Amino acid sequence: MSYTKIPVTEYSIKPDEESNVRRNSKQGFTLIELTMVAVILMIIAAIAIPNFLRSRLSAQESSAIATLRTIASAQAQVQSQGEFTEGTSGVGLYGSFLELSTLDPPPLDESITLPPNIKSGYQFSLDFSEQTEDQPYYTALAVPLTPGENPRHFFTDPSGVIRYTTDGSIPDLDSPSL
Repeated sequence: MSYTKIPVTEYSIKPDEESNVRRNSKQGFTLIELTMVAVILMIIAAIAIPNFLRSRLSAQESSAIATLRTIASAQAQVQSQGEFTEGTSGVGLYGSFLELSTLDPPPLDESITLPPNIKSGYQFSLDFSEQTEDQPYYTALAVPLTPGENPRHFFTDPSGVIRYTTDGSIPDLDSPSL
């Protein structure tokens, strides 16, 4: 087998052309490429931000519900053990946030027991207006700090059932339970 040599024409780049080629290849991105990257980032942000806000809202609601369950549990424990009594009936009463914070160990963390009683975007309150010496009673409310962003309010009482409203009104015994 024999090989024939075919003449090859040399295409060489002259030194001044070589520098122009390198310079042209290092100019950077075109305006269209940068615009496309910006559009893609905006689409990703438009999808991700609402999902992030929904998950944050859901986490705040879950925290509020868990805190109300902890309050109900602490109140049941305090009342059954007779930690706080008034008069001669001997019936244990329910405790305020301040009274609950004096227990050892405290059943609630400081963010709840100390004013302004705020935790995870909700403000908590206890009401003892219907409590008497012989008939202990309380209500606990969780109201969102930004009602326009989060319309769900939560409520519990000695039954331990957590009730809610979605219209921004304060829940009561007639509100649906979770």
